[in-house]
Amino acid sequence: MTDAVSALRIVTGLHRDYIDWDLPEVSRLRVIDEDPHSWLTGAVTQVVRKPVGTTASGHPVLALGDTAISYDPIAGQGAQGGLIQTADLVRSAASHDGPFDTEWLTTSFEEFYRQRGRAAQRVTRLFLSDPAFADYGSLFFAAASASPRFAGKLVGLLDDPAPFEPVTSEDAAKALITEFAGEPADEVLSRFRPAGRFERSQLARSAA
Repeated sequence: MTDAVSALRIVTGLHRDYIDWDLPEVSRLRVIDEDPHSWLTGAVTQVVRKPVGTTASGHPVLALGDTAISYDPIAGQGAQGGLIQTADLVRSAASHDGPFDTEWLTTSFEEFYRQRGRAAQRVTRLFLSDPAFADYGSLFFAAASASPRFAGKLVGLLDDPAPFEPVTSEDAAKALITEFAGEPADEVLSRFRPAGRFERSQLARSAA
């Protein structure tokens, strides 16, 4: 896809070939040629910012959610991370005996980043096929196609990314696949077969 016209052509073709029950509605879509914003491209660079700032009056303020850590939206970690960070902050504040100063706010953020933020960033990079994970990242998606149990656990990383934190090599990746799949990684991966081509779903036909 290079513009709105090619995007609409591809979407229409996919509906014609695989989702034809929605094709009448999709076929009515038209590109608004005079709309300069009908086709926008870009990317989100993941950034960890300094967590604590200071107001003009000298009060410390803590960054939450995307203002503290920017994620690409592919793995849904932005708003979710902000909610979890807030919950952690409230729990920590409830048991804190002392000033809510810059030191305490900084320590609170660093603890959140250690427990979740860093792992959430790595899972986001995994789902983006980050070249830094090229040696082992593809193993996860191959395993997911061969093991429903592993596929469920892989999606579960979006909720709890911590298990992916220590995965930095092919051996570590296979160890996690073995743990999640409940069988040796090499056996799971041996069942992987590239799709080769798309085929229409048989679910509607079997249900009838």
